[in-house]
Amino acid sequence: MRKKSGIHLGRKLPTLVAAFSLAACAAAQNHPAFKDYAVSVSSQSLEQVRLETHPDARMFSTRLNHLVGKRANFAGDSLIAYWGCGTACQMMAVVNVLTGEVQIPEDVVGTNGFCFHPDSRLLVVNPLGKWQDANDHYRFQTVFYVWDGQMFQRIVETAPTKVSPDCEP
Repeated sequence: MRKKSGIHLGRKLPTLVAAFSLAACAAAQNHPAFKDYAVSVSSQSLEQVRLETHPDARMFSTRLNHLVGKRANFAGDSLIAYWGCGTACQMMAVVNVLTGEVQIPEDVVGTNGFCFHPDSRLLVVNPLGKWQDANDHYRFQTVFYVWDGQMFQRIVETAPTKVSPDCEP
């Protein structure tokens, strides 16, 4: 008589799969929300980008100058612009609408886009879009940052996460 080795899950496998799926869904719902970092939105438009306020801003002057005349799309008084920097790479800049000051955070680089709201300081890097499945996007993490007016603070990193219906990469 041969001794059985290994683990035989048999009829328990569907139950385990369901349990892990429920845990993953619960974890996905436990991410920061835009409303948790709410701010009031300025009605002022950007008059001028002050390229001298960041050493790399001149390299992206065309992209940044396209923001002139626009109102805040992030954190109440800022504009975010982003662009491709190679395969599966997106860089971004934050321009203060009131001062024209530019910040280009070197450590905030996307693979699957960015999500942000005019009335929130929360930035989501690599959110899943409504047409995407987390199982197909194992190469990146969804990362949540909070803007303090000068820099981003990383607050949590998760598996690829759908954030909200209006959060498309």
